[in-house]
Amino acid sequence: MGIHKTCVISAKVTDTVWLFLMPFVGLLREQGYMVKVIAGEGKYAYTLQSNDLILEKVDYQFTLNPIKFLNLFTKTRNFLLDENPFILICNDPSASFITRLAAKSAGIKNIIYFCHGLPFAPHSNLLEKIFFYTLEKLASYFTDAVITMNSYDYTIGKKFYKKVYRINGVGVNLSQYNSAYKEARLDIQKKLGISENSTVIAFIGRLISQKGIWFLLNASKELIHKRGKEIIFLIIGEGPLKEDISKFIKINDLADSVKFLGYSENVQDLLGAIDILVLPTYYTEGLPRIILEAMASGVPIIATNVRGCQDIIDNGVDGILIPFKNSKSIINAIEKLIDDKEFYERLKHNAYQKIIKSYATPVVLDQFDNIIKDFLLHKN
Repeated sequence: MGIHKTCVISAKVTDTVWLFLMPFVGLLREQGYMVKVIAGEGKYAYTLQSNDLILEKVDYQFTLNPIKFLNLFTKTRNFLLDENPFILICNDPSASFITRLAAKSAGIKNIIYFCHGLPFAPHSNLLEKIFFYTLEKLASYFTDAVITMNSYDYTIGKKFYKKVYRINGVGVNLSQYNSAYKEARLDIQKKLGISENSTVIAFIGRLISQKGIWFLLNASKELIHKRGKEIIFLIIGEGPLKEDISKFIKINDLADSVKFLGYSENVQDLLGAIDILVLPTYYTEGLPRIILEAMASGVPIIATNVRGCQDIIDNGVDGILIPFKNSKSIINAIEKLIDDKEFYERLKHNAYQKIIKSYATPVVLDQFDNIIKDFLLHKN
């Protein structure tokens, strides 16, 4: 099909597009769209441009400064006036608010908000809820449709958006998470200085308090004291708590059993060396990608019973859900998986089957395709 229409994708940074949205970019291109991106530079500006994506760089940052806001609005509006896209797909809360407002002002006809997670959740504090709820309600007046990833966002969206859809995340490419790399497990563990008889428990995510990292570290301290070298913890990620976590490990003399690996772009390989993934988050999750990646890799999950996690996991069937801010629950869940091998294997099997059925990339692309077709049918 020849290229005949333009689709602009907006995001806070290029990372969102490259890491999460490229399957959708491919589908849109197959359907004849010229896809362009407006986003902050991030880590992947050159990579996107190397993949023939035209990139307009705008440094989207949340701001209450009216001059800065007006500057971002003007840059975005001018770009959209020049491009006049047939469809605008907005991502990330702060960037999407500005781009949706600018798009409405520029007369763009098809404005879709791809919501990876509303910036408030049931467990958010009241002021935060009121502030962001009000912004989302305001944004609904210049949004034609919203695509959500979890039941909470879908329910909230139905209250004030014209058209609300739900999709099972951004898809998991199963070929990247097959069992073949399990053969490299011992090699990976050797490089990390881990005994092949150890149970390896990992946290993978941004190092901020809301991801529950302190509750996991406190649980690790108690478990190591109780079980010794039988277990190893890996902390994988980057963020503002990096130095504080390093100090915690050093002060508590945990360096032999808690290994701080920092950021890694090779999560697929590291998952091959992991026995249990713990995500003790109380963040405003959308649909945590790392949970889906672990399930696709045959790694049982312990996650908190919050929005997003509870949409993926059936407790006791394909993962374990626990209360947030609760180190004791983390300890109990880890010990259950270590001591009950039959339960452990059952979770692995069920989780992988769920990924194949509901979250694999072809499934999600079909959902996205049907959403766009339905939206255009009813809108135009």
